[in-house]
Amino acid sequence: MVAVDKIDTSLKPLLYLCKIFGLSPFSYTDDKQTGATKLMSLLSDVLWCVAVFVCYLINFALDMSGLYIFKPVKLYVVLVLFKILSYLCFTTVVSLLSTFKRRNLIQILVLISEVDQVLYKDEERQALYKKTRTLIVAELVIISVLVVPLQISYYYSYKKRNCLHYYVLLIENFGYVSLILMVIQFTTIVLILRQRYKHANKWVDFHSDLWREGTKWGVDNNLLLADMKSCVLWNHNTKYGRHQILEQRQIYCKLYEIVQLVNSYFGLPVLMFTFWMFMSVVFLSYSCVSFIDAAIKKGQGPNEYMWKIDGLIWCVVCLLILLLIVLSCQTTTEECHKAQIVVENLMLRAGLGSETLNELRFLSLQLNNMKISFTAGGFFTLDLPFVHSFVAVICTYLVILVQFQ
Repeated sequence: MVAVDKIDTSLKPLLYLCKIFGLSPFSYTDDKQTGATKLMSLLSDVLWCVAVFVCYLINFALDMSGLYIFKPVKLYVVLVLFKILSYLCFTTVVSLLSTFKRRNLIQILVLISEVDQVLYKDEERQALYKKTRTLIVAELVIISVLVVPLQISYYYSYKKRNCLHYYVLLIENFGYVSLILMVIQFTTIVLILRQRYKHANKWVDFHSDLWREGTKWGVDNNLLLADMKSCVLWNHNTKYGRHQILEQRQIYCKLYEIVQLVNSYFGLPVLMFTFWMFMSVVFLSYSCVSFIDAAIKKGQGPNEYMWKIDGLIWCVVCLLILLLIVLSCQTTTEECHKAQIVVENLMLRAGLGSETLNELRFLSLQLNNMKISFTAGGFFTLDLPFVHSFVAVICTYLVILVQFQ
């Protein structure tokens, strides 16, 4: 059982929703002795996540047994691959986030709270947590507006032969929503890290004037009374600068540790989610275009095939979600890299003591050795060039499907 600072109050709406979908096997409990709020993994929470995992396995068997072979065969093959990858993604996300690596989430929240204790005052933390909670609610609302109507249209437009098929589609949509919640959880934590890096960089630049030496020498190199005051001030500023820079080194070190935990916690789920998005865009875009093309050749009116447009809309939504992931990771990485630029520019300023300069050199070396990047299980980096490659590969596979007979 681990105590978490007020950062948990800003994440409660998201964590409670993730708990319903089996992604957060924790409960909030109040310590009777200290009165602090703690996150605790109860047996009932773990059992619920296991039940969701088993439900996905059963639903996969029912879904695959209910598929019937249709023409063209290549579209059927792509559909089977899409179904397999979807359920593999569902089970991987639930098993990793809720069972094997569930302790990583608590460690991430604890480290963020420790960083906030140093970076922000009490009033600043409360205001920041309110903004974070507002950001989470805004993300949930926007994603709901984009995804929920598409999920409902998919549920009602898909041909269902019996009551069991209704259940299969319901669990499948349940899994899709869980993937979207995983993305929101990941991007929220990444944006929280971006805010901490940004504030740490501003803090270093803002306090740099306090680290300058204040010595003034009199005539014939004799110290005057005012010069003695300047020497005392210089000695004070030097000690103050060394202490504060060392504190900043500790903050950057903790932020780097948080990034490593985030990569470990979300790396494989994000990788599986990326593969699932790839198959979704390839399958839906090709099937929708093929269906519309066949309907036009048969002389059907637009009202016969316009409902198929929702598949193309879902492809656009998938690309927007991928762009959200990549932009959050890209901006956070850039904010971390700005830290070394800030330190290098600070070392060029006049009036810094030798001890302060040495501490800044250590900080610069530390930042150079602790460059961060967000990866999908270490297979590829989540940055803007990846989006270019992702779209290029999708176009390539679509061309192959069109030419393959």
